[in-house]
Amino acid sequence: MTIKLIATDMDGTLLDPRGQLDLPRLEKILDQLDQRDIRFVIATGNEVHRMRQLLEHLASRVVLVVANGARIFENNKLIQAQTWDDAMVDTALVHFKGRECRDQFVVTGMKGGFVKKGTVFTDLEKFMTPEMIEKFYQRMNFVEDLQADLFGGVLKMSRLLVKNALVLFCRKSMTSLMVI
Repeated sequence: MTIKLIATDMDGTLLDPRGQLDLPRLEKILDQLDQRDIRFVIATGNEVHRMRQLLEHLASRVVLVVANGARIFENNKLIQAQTWDDAMVDTALVHFKGRECRDQFVVTGMKGGFVKKGTVFTDLEKFMTPEMIEKFYQRMNFVEDLQADLFGGVLKMSRLLVKNALVLFCRKSMTSLMVI
């Protein structure tokens, strides 16, 4: 049997506990895979901006499946995107109305990440470096009210639970809203 593709996750697999990536090691691996004509795919809940930041010059050498499968990039170009339908977005926004800041509720859309003004993210330092945290805040759009027309299509939604576990919920392929 010939191996044609290797797929991996980022968090807890390629990244160390602080969210760092050993770029020289990965580059050597990619060189070996290129010689054998094996494609390397990274599938992650993270967004493409973070992956490009982590991978630096290697980003164009891998296929990136980001936002829990909502977007796929190859050669640094978007080749597929799947957004939620409007009814599912509206249902989720109603469910979290009034708790957006407390739950650290994030909407990731085609136009970026959105949170309600006043949201303060806790415990980011457990899985991000200070530089990553700064860029995370710079990319986030803090808005008065989370409204579906802001997002340009929703890729995923997430919240931080009291137990400090990041939970992602809802996928476009689901027929109804499921909150974990």
